[in-house]
Amino acid sequence: MKALVKVEGISGVLEVQEVKEPEAEPNQALIEVKAAGICGSDVKHLQRIRENPVILGHEFSGEIVDVGSDVVGWEIGDRVASETSGHICGRCRFCMTGDYHLCVERKGLGSGMDGAFTRFIAVPVRLLHAIPDEMSYEEGALVQPCADIVNAVTRKAEIYLGDTVVVQGPGPMGLLTTQVAKASGASKVIQTGHRGVRLDIAKKVGADVTIPVEEVNPLGVVMEHTGGLGADVVFEVSGATSAALQAFDLVRKKGQVVFIASPPAPVEFSFRSILGKALTVRGSIMSKWIDYERAVDLISRGAVRAAPIITHKLPITEWRKAFDAITVEKTAGKVIFTPV
Repeated sequence: MKALVKVEGISGVLEVQEVKEPEAEPNQALIEVKAAGICGSDVKHLQRIRENPVILGHEFSGEIVDVGSDVVGWEIGDRVASETSGHICGRCRFCMTGDYHLCVERKGLGSGMDGAFTRFIAVPVRLLHAIPDEMSYEEGALVQPCADIVNAVTRKAEIYLGDTVVVQGPGPMGLLTTQVAKASGASKVIQTGHRGVRLDIAKKVGADVTIPVEEVNPLGVVMEHTGGLGADVVFEVSGATSAALQAFDLVRKKGQVVFIASPPAPVEFSFRSILGKALTVRGSIMSKWIDYERAVDLISRGAVRAAPIITHKLPITEWRKAFDAITVEKTAGKVIFTPV
């Protein structure tokens, strides 16, 4: 089978290679990949230099085509999405307390071990989540990023009915954040970002106000919509240094700031930004079983609309066109790969 591989020793280059088809081990299911999304981390992996080759891709859905000898509860033909923690130790503090996604020995699909930019992938059945027939495989590929956002919005923040929320960054994760925040009770979501296709999608999926940051200072708009107080919750999803710093200006006293993305370099700021407003500041990374189940529910009943976020669908052989749409042309929302 063919796979999209990040080769060792070279930055900015992937190769479509012929690789051996995996087999399901006793506790695994063999999944035929139907759709796999490009994550921002895949873009970063493209530019990194690796010592060992790896098949990229961790946002995917597909159909079970084989199961291992010890598998119960899953059958050939089941439609599934998958978590990403391909290897965990099962014995560290985090595994033992249910936070296995923070395992000290964790290896993620598409980074620490081979991922889903290929036709078949064998994964432990503990990672699997059933997706309903009415959910397309393309939508199913967004279950994984949506689960990460469910974790950020419902575990790392407290949103109350009537709250005003600011989401900085209209990339796929930001667009999911807007929708999960609305589903969690926010009455108004203000989305900031650069003018373009992604900010246009934000309007379609529920953002009440969109702010093109190259034209308008978000601070004045946010204060106008909050009576001068600031937002109840700010989610920083852009990864931009300027946005990370401005998050503390946009939030009200005793408000909350949640970082889902991080700037590429260390940021210098005054802790008075936190202390002076008595803020709650948290970081959020990855997700676990219940977040995936909730993501499946949100997408399947339309509370999160995944389809409008998807702008491109390409075979893995057109990987350069796919990555250019994200990084160079900036015309993409979510890009979906299909196997060849």
